Amino acid sequence: MSCAVNCHDPAMCGTTVVSPKLVLEAVNVTVAVNDISILNGVSISAANGELVAFMGPSGSGKTTLLDTIAGRRTPQSGFVKLNGTPMDGKLRRKLGFVLQEDTFFADLTLWETLYFTSMVRLPESIPKAEKVQHIEDLAESLGVKKCLNTRIGDMFNPGLSGGEKKRASIICELLTDPDILLLDEPTSGLDYCTALTLVQRLKKLAGEKNKIIIFSIHQPSSQMYHMFDKLLLLAQGKVAFFGDRSDLLPYLENVGFKCEMQYNPADFLMGILKSDESTIKRLTDAFSNRDGATPLKDMATNDKSVCLSLAVTNNAFILEERDTEVQIFEHNSFDQKIVEETTKWPTSFSTQFHMISWRTFKVSRGRILHLYELLQSMILAVILGLVFFQIPQTIDSIRDRMGLLFITVAHWTFGAAFDAITAFSSERGVITKEIKAKAYRVSAYYLARTLTELPLVLTLPVFFYAVAYWMAGLHGVSQFFVSLLVLLLSTLSAQGFGYMIGAACMDVKFGIFLANTTILFALILSGFITQTLPAWFSWAKYLSFIFHPLSAMSLILLQDMQPLPCNTLSTDMFPQCLTNATVVITGKDVLLRAGITLPIYCYITGLVIFLLLFRILGCVALSVRFKDPK
Repeated sequence: MSCAVNCHDPAMCGTTVVSPKLVLEAVNVTVAVNDISILNGVSISAANGELVAFMGPSGSGKTTLLDTIAGRRTPQSGFVKLNGTPMDGKLRRKLGFVLQEDTFFADLTLWETLYFTSMVRLPESIPKAEKVQHIEDLAESLGVKKCLNTRIGDMFNPGLSGGEKKRASIICELLTDPDILLLDEPTSGLDYCTALTLVQRLKKLAGEKNKIIIFSIHQPSSQMYHMFDKLLLLAQGKVAFFGDRSDLLPYLENVGFKCEMQYNPADFLMGILKSDESTIKRLTDAFSNRDGATPLKDMATNDKSVCLSLAVTNNAFILEERDTEVQIFEHNSFDQKIVEETTKWPTSFSTQFHMISWRTFKVSRGRILHLYELLQSMILAVILGLVFFQIPQTIDSIRDRMGLLFITVAHWTFGAAFDAITAFSSERGVITKEIKAKAYRVSAYYLARTLTELPLVLTLPVFFYAVAYWMAGLHGVSQFFVSLLVLLLSTLSAQGFGYMIGAACMDVKFGIFLANTTILFALILSGFITQTLPAWFSWAKYLSFIFHPLSAMSLILLQDMQPLPCNTLSTDMFPQCLTNATVVITGKDVLLRAGITLPIYCYITGLVIFLLLFRILGCVALSVRFKDPK
C-alpha cells in the first residue's frame, strides 16, 4: 500500500512510493445510451509501469470507456477487474480520475485547493506537516510551485493558465498516491511544449513509481506517440487495435495499411480512423478476427523497418526497437490486505465537516458579502426608511406599516432563495467531482455548507432591517429584536427553499423559474397583497411560508397601536361600528380583519416547520442525486 494512504514509516510520507503489482482489465465492455451503442465489446488490460493511451476521433467512446473503468458508468455487459477481482467501491479508491474539464473554485488559490484535497482525502494518521510537504513536492515535480499563491481564476477573473489548471487537476489526484491514474484528454488545450512535458512526466511517474496510467488523447505528436507502452485505437465504439505500441504499425501493414517512412504515426492513425465506413469496418473486423491471423508478436518480428520514426529519450533522438514478446500476468499474487486496508472514508465526519466549513467560508464570503450586495441592501433600506419615515403609531397608518414589513420579507425571501440556487448550481461541478472521488460524505458537505453560511447570510438582513426599522420608527427596542429574529428565521427558511430547489433541479434556469413561481404564489396566498381570496380557499394561506413570518412580525409590531374611534372608520371594514359608534378599533381588530387570527407562537412554529422541512428535503434531494459511494 502506498505511503500516502497507509504510512508505517513517517520518513517516507509526503512522497509517492512504488505501487504493488496490479493488473487492470476491462473485458467485453458494452455501453449504450438511449439505444445508441457507444462501446461495443471493448477489452483492454494494463499492468504496473505502463503508459496506456486511448486514441480515436471525437465520439469514438474514449471518455465513456474511462468512465466505465472508473465506475462512473455502468456497462450493459462486460466487467472491469483488478487482479482478477471485480472492481468495487473499495478497490476504486486505489484509482484517481482526472476529468477533461478542470473544475475548481475560482476564488481559492492553488495552495488552498490542494490543501483542502490533502486534508480530506489523506488519512488523519498522516501529520499535517507531512501533507503540506507532499503538496510542495508534487507542485515542484509538476512545475507549478511558483503558482501556489495564485488564484485559480475563471473567465471573468484571471488566474492560472490552462496548462497550470490541468497540472493542478493531476496533483489533486496524485495527492492520494493512487496506484491507477486515469486522465481524460490531459493535453487538450495545451501548447505543444506544455503537452509534451506533461506526457513525459506521466511516463516517468508510471516507470519510476510503478503506476498504471491510462489516458485518452486526440492527436499526439510523434514524440508523445513513442512514449506510449500500449495503445488502444477506437473507431465508432469498436476496437481497431489494442496492444503494444511497437506492434501497431507492423500489424496495420499486415492488414493493408502501411505508414510511410518519416511520417508521424499518430497522424497516419487518425487519418485511417476518420476514413469511410468500409475502411473502419475493415479495421475493426480484422482485429476482432485476429486470432485466426498471424499473432501480433510474429508480425512485429517480420519487419521492424515499417515506419520507424524518431523517438525522444533524454532529449536524444534514437531509433526505437522493443522486445515485443507478449507479457502474461498472473492474478494469483493479489494481496487481499490491500482491499482490507482500504476503508470507506479516508477521514472522519468531523474532519470532513471542518474542512468543508473552512472552504465554504472562504468561497461564500466574497459572494454573499460582496461590495455590490452591501450597497444594494443599504441603498434599498435607506429608500424604504425615507418613504416610510417615522410613520405615526396609529390605526390610520397600520397598512403602511404592514406594507413595509411585506417588502422587507419579500426582498429577503427572493434574495436568499435565488442566491442559494445559483451558488449551488455554480458549485455542482466541483462537488460532483469530489463526491464521485469519494472524498467526503454528502451529509458532511450539506451540514457544513448549511451551518457555515449562517453568519454570512444573516449579516445583510440585520443591517438592512436596523436601518429601515429605526428610520420608519416602527416600534421600540424589544420589538426590534424579536421581529428581527423572525425576519432572520424567514431568511433561513427561504435559503433552505433555495437549497432544496438547487439540489433537485439540474437546470439552473428551470430552478429559478420554479422558485420565482412558487414565491410569487406564496406572496399571493399570504393575504398581504389581496384580502379577497375566496372563502373556500382561505385555508391555503397556511401553506405559504411567507404568511407565517409576516403574520408574526405584524403581531409583534402592530397589535398595540393606539386605538381609533369608530366614527372615523369605515363601517364596511369594521361591522361592530354599526351598533355602537363609541367603540374604538384596536390594532388587534385590524389584524383580525387581515386574517391574522392565531397566537404568535403558532406562526413562529409554522415558520420553524418550513425552515426544517426545506433543509431536510434539500439534504434528501442532494443524497438522492449524488448518493454516498459504497
